[in-house]
Parts: sequence; C-alpha cells; structure tokens
Amino acid sequence: MHGIAKARLGTEKGGLLLKAIGKAAVTRGLDAFNPQELSNAVRAFATAHVHDGSLFEEVTDELVRWELHGFTLQNISHITVGVRANKLYSTVADKAVRLKLRSFNQ
Repeated sequence: MHGIAKARLGTEKGGLLLKAIGKAAVTRGLDAFNPQELSNAVRAFATAHVHDGSLFEEVTDELVRWELHGFTLQNISHITVGVRANKLYSTVADKAVRLKLRSFNQ
C-alpha cells in the first residue's frame, strides 16, 4: 500500500484505490493482519493524505482490543499519526503508565 501512496497517482486516483483496499480490509476483518501490516497500511493512508474513517475506526478498535500487545513503538507511531483518535491515545497512555515506559512489546 505504501507504494501506492508514494506513486503520486494524484489524490483522486490514489485515494479511490486506497479506500477500496481499506474497505476490503474492513470487510475481511483486521484480525488477519499483524501489527506491522496494520501500521504500514495506516502509514500509507497518511502519506497519501487519504482519510478512511471506517478503516481508522476499525484499526483503533483492534488496537484497543489487543491492548497494543505485539506493537512496537514504530508501529504505534505510524498508527497514531494516521488515525488521530482519542480512544487510541488513551490506550497508548494507559499502557505507557502501566509499563512505566519500559517497553510496549511486553
């Protein structure tokens, strides 16, 4: 997906393609994706300046449900830049406090 975002297809063409991919991902279910794949997908949308509310909401729900387990700091940073959701920020902050900022990979 990141290649699509960087291909400079134009906002309209690139946006339509990314939104079609996002819709397919939501329909299929995000539980089939690993943390890196989810973060790369959100980063691609952010890079292309494409907002997909249903995909971002679903990604946020998955991260909250998983309590960020298995996500690296880089994965989290890619997702928070793209998604920008208070529920996600709260989850990240709560986990940081619980782990005393040691590591999100625990």
